[in-house]
Amino acid sequence: MSMNKKYFICIDLDGTLLQDDKTISETSKEYLRKLEDDGHKVVLTSGRALRSVKKYYKDIGLKTSPVITYNGHLSMNFDDNNKYETRHVISKNTAKALYSLIVPKFVHSVMSENIYKIYIDQDDPFLFDFFEKDDLEIVSGPLDKNIKEDVLTFVFKIDNDLELRAKMKVLVESTFKDIKVRYWDGDMYGEIYEDNISKARAISEVSAHYGFTKNEVIVFGDANNDIEMLRDFENSFVMKNGHLHLRKLARYVTEFTNNEDGVIKALDKFLKN
Repeated sequence: MSMNKKYFICIDLDGTLLQDDKTISETSKEYLRKLEDDGHKVVLTSGRALRSVKKYYKDIGLKTSPVITYNGHLSMNFDDNNKYETRHVISKNTAKALYSLIVPKFVHSVMSENIYKIYIDQDDPFLFDFFEKDDLEIVSGPLDKNIKEDVLTFVFKIDNDLELRAKMKVLVESTFKDIKVRYWDGDMYGEIYEDNISKARAISEVSAHYGFTKNEVIVFGDANNDIEMLRDFENSFVMKNGHLHLRKLARYVTEFTNNEDGVIKALDKFLKN
């Protein structure tokens, strides 16, 4: 594989690079390793926690590429000789006030964390499976009492009730000027995040650090937390299995799904043109 032009290739995980069983095919891993060896950056770009993204980074065998985690709240690399890190936090006071505002009127449970601690008010197997506890300290109980540091994510469980969700979104976004609410598609969860923080902003910051121009960025996504990056970058791909309303934002739709190596097949075709 030898291509002269180098790209900053940003790939979402769940529903995009990951198959439905949360694994990456050996074919995709081998292809992505070769891309990095050839001078491209292969940037895992996810709402997942750093520790969860790092697991997939190592599984692929990447070495020099950065990662974007928590939907853009934390970007970094693992290169001891060329350290890079950018954090955009939700302040501890905002997180505590948010918790008081939405519990128990709107949500069943809340989890918030930074790279040192997980704050959770109730045990939640789904969230622990998604974010993976690893060896982080877990602080259980009401978050408005327990949070002592700024956090990188604020995830909650809520009924799939459109009226309830709309009310909560209006309340939160009218109470906090720079805070937004986003509901996850197809399940009972959502997240609260800083208004101007997104995967797209992180991609702009990190790609510039590595010397890539905007038209040297390629992005792949499938869901609502990918909206900004699919909209803001010209070389944007929404997955064939992605949400239909995203197709009007992306330039391309992959010919194959996340279970069919859709990312690398689209990449291979794009890079050979």
